[in-house]
Order: sequence, then C-alpha cells, then structure tokens
Amino acid sequence: MKDSQWDDFWNAMNEVNKHKAKHTPIAVGEGDIELERELATSQQVGGDHYTRLAIQPAEYNQRNGLGFCEACVVKYVSRHKHKNGRQDIEKAIHFLNLLLEIEYNE
Repeated sequence: MKDSQWDDFWNAMNEVNKHKAKHTPIAVGEGDIELERELATSQQVGGDHYTRLAIQPAEYNQRNGLGFCEACVVKYVSRHKHKNGRQDIEKAIHFLNLLLEIEYNE
C-alpha cells in the first residue's frame, strides 16, 4: 500500500471509531460473525432537531401505533422550538383539524 492509501485507511478507521457509540452489533446468522450498523435513531438528514430529543418522534409514533395525522402532530410539536417555531405549531393544528374531519366528520 502506498503512504496515501494508509493515510486514507487510518482516517477512515478513526471516523469509524469516533462513531462507535452510535453503532450496535447485529448477528448475521448462527455461527456468523457479527457486523455493526449505525443506529437509525442516532442519525438525521438535515439538522439535529430530532436527534437532540430524548426519543425521536418516529420511534415514539411507531412504538405507539399512531396513525399518520397523529404522528405528524407529535413530529411538529416536538420540533417547533428548534426548527420552524409558530409554523410547526400551525402545521400540528392543521393535522388535528384533519383528524377531526376524517375521524369524527367535523
């Protein structure tokens, strides 16, 4: 290996080690080696308004079996202080109104 390849390798290894706390081992199959994958709940594309929360809205919604409108309410209320402020509250209210209309014919 050339020196530059070693440098690239060690830089990549340092990046992997830096994120170890965000990884969990997964078993491939009985007797197979364990692989590691990054936890999806420790990732976010575009910002940190969900990963800074104790429980991400997606996980909360999924574990509690919420429907689409209810899940959107949780999402917007959870992030309003760190993303779009008043607009996120208005979006949550809109989804509550949709829920009233769809579920209760109001």
